[in-house]
Amino acid sequence: WIHREATTGSRVSVRVGGDFYFDDEIVSNFLFVAGGIGINPLLSILRHVAESRRGSLRLVYSAKSRDEIIFEESLKEMREKRLLEYQLCVTGKEDGRRDVHAGRIDERLLREFVSGVRLSELIAYVCGPPPMTEAVCGALQRIGMPEDRLRFEKWW
Repeated sequence: WIHREATTGSRVSVRVGGDFYFDDEIVSNFLFVAGGIGINPLLSILRHVAESRRGSLRLVYSAKSRDEIIFEESLKEMREKRLLEYQLCVTGKEDGRRDVHAGRIDERLLREFVSGVRLSELIAYVCGPPPMTEAVCGALQRIGMPEDRLRFEKWW
């Protein structure tokens, strides 16, 4: 619609979808959970925090297929520099690679990925489609993440 029909003066509706911002004063350990293009805003925060080296960084990133995973080279580079731990997930047809989790981000995967980390010392940023965001926030709370440590963005 916006590219084909909208003109100057067209009315649009805007919805706010979360509690998503980065407080530059925070020194913490971080968990980022991205679904699809939800990686875009998270990568900006990841890079900023990595440059300042103010805590550990963990990322769980899900896409429909291996081909839809973007910024993988940047993520590998951060991992090689020991700035980031990450887990890639593919929800569609898997390619058989051992470094990719086949399936959706769920409570079991999150629990394993943050094992050994005090959840009260993590701040989690979640960005993706609303059903994924809601499921991940719920799963994080069920494994003990305090609600006030969750930041999320839902896009429609």
